[in-house]
Amino acid sequence: MTYHKLSLVLSLLLAVRILPGCVAVEEAESITETSMAIQIESLEEFLDNAAIGTHRVNAEGVIDWASRRELSELGYSREEYVRHKIAEFHVDPETIEMFLTTLLAGGELHYEPARLRDAHGRIRYALVTSNGYRVDGKLVYTRCFTELITE
Repeated sequence: MTYHKLSLVLSLLLAVRILPGCVAVEEAESITETSMAIQIESLEEFLDNAAIGTHRVNAEGVIDWASRRELSELGYSREEYVRHKIAEFHVDPETIEMFLTTLLAGGELHYEPARLRDAHGRIRYALVTSNGYRVDGKLVYTRCFTELITE
């Protein structure tokens, strides 16, 4: 497992605080590699197979990671979605601009409506909930949960 992948998984784990008994980053170095691999595998499974699509966007608006659920619901492969600007998938530029501006300013989004374009060119209606992870007041990434409300 690469350090980048480990760092991403641990940061997601800590940021969303969804798994009981998770380890702090400072403690991560003292855990055996096997134990950490089991925790990472558990977290990856949890996030990838959650009942709602999830993704992480960096401060530049680029998707760093997306769950299998989100990729499947929108019909994209990982290569078609991850490492692309999130704005590429939003139908309405003013909506994603407002989302990013709000998140960069330290705000949160709660069930905000959005229109997304899936891999087949269809418009999908969604509700987006998101907040940011900040270090020294600067946005590092956003945690986004996307609930599609159209088939």
